[in-house]
Amino acid sequence: MQLISANPANLAKKIFDIELFLIEARAIITESVFRSRDILLQGKWLLGQLIENNLKHLIRKEIYGQHINEIIAIELDCSEREIEYIREFYRKFPGKGYEQACRMLPEGKNISWSKVKTHYLPASPHKECEHQQTKTIIVCCKCGKRITEGE
Repeated sequence: MQLISANPANLAKKIFDIELFLIEARAIITESVFRSRDILLQGKWLLGQLIENNLKHLIRKEIYGQHINEIIAIELDCSEREIEYIREFYRKFPGKGYEQACRMLPEGKNISWSKVKTHYLPASPHKECEHQQTKTIIVCCKCGKRITEGE
């Protein structure tokens, strides 16, 4: 009776070609990640298209001050900023469909929603506020206590 080595690598080599297996496994993982990112991007683009198409017939002065993004965000259970990004994504990468818009995205299979937001969309516009003065607040990274000047 021959004993099989307890080394998992040796066992794997006896059962199948480990190198071929790893190449195929990595390809499956890469393609799965790409498809999941692509589906997410497509959903964001389609949502942006839906919002923009439903708002385009409205006159700007009719909806000004109506907090459209805020209302949509609340109803869809996401942040207002996310709705702003979604709308900007659709406006910046228009097309007759997602596939056409997708071809305008850089980085090929390495693109993600995070990269689109941080690298390819302009900075989110800051809302005006009534505050006339601002000051820097320093917080201790160790304990979280606010520190006033001179401490």
